Amino acid sequence: MLYYNADLFRAAGLDPDNPPKTWAEVKTAAEAIVEKTDAEGFFPGAYGPADGTFVYQAILMSNGGNVRDGNTLTFANPEGIEAVRMLRDMVDSGAHARIDPAGANDAMLSGQLGMYLYTSALQNALSTAAEGNWELRVAAMPSFADKPTTPTNSGSALFSFSKAPVKQRASYELMKFLTSKYGYTIITSKIGYLPLRLDIVDDPDFLGPWTETHPLIRPNLEQLSRLTPNVAFPGPNYRQAEAMMKEAVVEAVLGEGDVSEVLSFAQDNAQGLMP
Repeated sequence: MLYYNADLFRAAGLDPDNPPKTWAEVKTAAEAIVEKTDAEGFFPGAYGPADGTFVYQAILMSNGGNVRDGNTLTFANPEGIEAVRMLRDMVDSGAHARIDPAGANDAMLSGQLGMYLYTSALQNALSTAAEGNWELRVAAMPSFADKPTTPTNSGSALFSFSKAPVKQRASYELMKFLTSKYGYTIITSKIGYLPLRLDIVDDPDFLGPWTETHPLIRPNLEQLSRLTPNVAFPGPNYRQAEAMMKEAVVEAVLGEGDVSEVLSFAQDNAQGLMP
């Protein structure tokens, strides 16, 4: 989701009722926020050590790229380079904040960041922080011109590994409860994750009353039709290969090196870790 601070939009002469729909519009809006306020413009939650790569992958795949094709790494293909170069261009213009990725949440929570692309899991925390202090709004993920976006899920799932029939049955009953209409009502209303049972969204017996008072969930519901799985890395060295990719993206966006060279060097080295 693209979270944005409506108060900062107004202070920068922007229309909060017309949030950016493309990356070019994000850059323009962020530059205006930086120029006319004391806040930072934009930051994506794509670089922190605890964030995985799902935000980066969503940006990459929305430009027609992917991190791998089978066991062949492809994140330094032309589409991947173009996607990362877009972020680097925003850094160079001042639109993309040069802040510690670990502090991005705090910057948005405190009202010092204009726009933040991140997981829906942060929605409740942001809503609480903004109440009475600044106005939180949300929009769909920005696109590369007219290309359809491909927002990812982070890979969260439920698994049962027991071989004992009694424990298998117990875990199955727990899974049924957690993914039931009641379970998803709790998950969405207390955390902010999207309900994968869309029939409960307006149901008065389940999520309906909460949805009525929390309309910020609706822009993200529309994206479910384009939801794309987060791509995992195979083999025993998957964590190292993924880390090399993520570190290269951080260097390419926030560093000084050539984007193409940084990504290609990392891809060549990480390929040796693939099965």
